[in-house]
Amino acid sequence: MKYRTLGQTGLRVSEIGLGAFPISGMQERSDRESFGWTGTEDAESIALIHRCEALGVNLIDTAEGYVDGHSEVLTGRALEGRRSRWVVATKVQPNLGIAEDEMNIGALRDRLHQACHDSLERIKTDYIDVYQLHAIPYDWAMETVMEVLEKLKQDGKIRWYFDQ
Repeated sequence: MKYRTLGQTGLRVSEIGLGAFPISGMQERSDRESFGWTGTEDAESIALIHRCEALGVNLIDTAEGYVDGHSEVLTGRALEGRRSRWVVATKVQPNLGIAEDEMNIGALRDRLHQACHDSLERIKTDYIDVYQLHAIPYDWAMETVMEVLEKLKQDGKIRWYFDQ
């Protein structure tokens, strides 16, 4: 496996990373409708992550929005006892639950802090290596989003964040 430095982060990542959306499988919503990816099972998904590691892959990309966080849950299960071998990237949707015309800075801050906390719990880790925005924040929200990401970094919850 070949490795590169990820931007200016100093993180050494495999040239091939694992995109973890498809490992989520099918889930059932509260309205009992199924959604997600067919043809996968949790045990298979965890085995896939372990096989990728054996082949030298050390970058996994997941998101809170991949089947309601199930991708992050599986990532956490798969990385138990081997977290230090991986660079974990996950994503947050900054606008979720906030209307564009609402302009509620407090709700936005709460949303971002809670989303990070929830991702950390699902992944079973103390930090996220790379935290990415899964949507462009509303114009009125951009400054606050960047402030919160910087605070999360200062608090050690994320190591790097990307907004593009």
